[in-house]
Amino acid sequence: MGKDNKGKELGTGLSQRKDGRYSARFVTRSGKRIEKYFEYFQEARKWLAEMREEDDSLRLNDFSFITLDEWFDYYIKNIKRTSVRESTLRGYKSEYRNHVREKLGALQIRDIKSMHIQKLLNEINEEGLDGAMISIRMMLSDMFKHAMLNDIIQTNPVKKVQPIKPKIKKEPRVLSVEEQRDFLRKIKGCPFQLQYEFVLQTGVRAGEMIGLRWDDVDFLNKRISIERTMSCFNFKDDWAIGPPKSKSSKRIIPMTEECTRILNAQKEKNIEKAPDMFGNLVFSRGNMPPYTIGAYDYRLRVIADRMEVERFSMHTLRHTFATRCVEAGLKPKTVQRLLGHGDVALTLNLYVHVLEDEKAKEMQKFEEHFSGVL
Repeated sequence: MGKDNKGKELGTGLSQRKDGRYSARFVTRSGKRIEKYFEYFQEARKWLAEMREEDDSLRLNDFSFITLDEWFDYYIKNIKRTSVRESTLRGYKSEYRNHVREKLGALQIRDIKSMHIQKLLNEINEEGLDGAMISIRMMLSDMFKHAMLNDIIQTNPVKKVQPIKPKIKKEPRVLSVEEQRDFLRKIKGCPFQLQYEFVLQTGVRAGEMIGLRWDDVDFLNKRISIERTMSCFNFKDDWAIGPPKSKSSKRIIPMTEECTRILNAQKEKNIEKAPDMFGNLVFSRGNMPPYTIGAYDYRLRVIADRMEVERFSMHTLRHTFATRCVEAGLKPKTVQRLLGHGDVALTLNLYVHVLEDEKAKEMQKFEEHFSGVL
């Protein structure tokens, strides 16, 4: 950081010569050093700012020096921003920051080979983060595809990465009937009691529950419209509000009598609060932001420890609802629509363990029916 002849700090790249003139020095990304002299300090500072701005604007045209970090920023701001939801963009940024930036971000994209990406994905897979591995591979492939379309690189290195066999996935955690009964006893008086009960009665995603408004609740016709989702990405109350996860996630859920009781109880709680800062939310905190998914999951871990069972999350309550539906004999297509799955195969895959149990029971009926014949 340079100084003037009186010892005052002028800023990086600026200094004053003994003859009184001001020097502005700048090094371009290609390593070229430029220096210019000015009679007045303001002129020197203005010139330096313009040079830096010009050099920044040329970065994406100087294909030899674009790093993956720089291309990612451009990719997010100019390619994906208008084509995906804000929550998806935040997901890209989070995965890139957590898994890619430190290991590959500083490399120039022309120097990134399939072996770099293979190593990165292998490491993510070894951590058991199958979902992250798959989504990061897809994101990087799309990034390099657009780099090819812009003539920055000739080939997409992700295309040469060998498939990675994901680690064996655990079946989704589901509360047994007895665990569910114990859970409902344990949450009596808990600040989140009504929220947990609501998910067990409807199977909604946590973000859908948080974003539910009273306008979405039709007490007369006993149905709930799932119209939006809400999620917070950091501890600064940076909330994203948007449509549900997919087209099929926008759905109608019939209200059970228990669900009606829960919502009436919540309405009574809301009467005591200040006006809702987010617009008439069902599970409102008045003039404070809603509780985050992380807050709900944290309390569930505490409750699970108290129950002395394997820990579980909000998603477990959704899976538990679906499992009870299958056990009660609801058709898979009906369960699919209640959950908002786009494909019935996803529903069947998630609850295949329940279906296998039901299949065994049905075969037992077959055996009993024909026991006198065979």
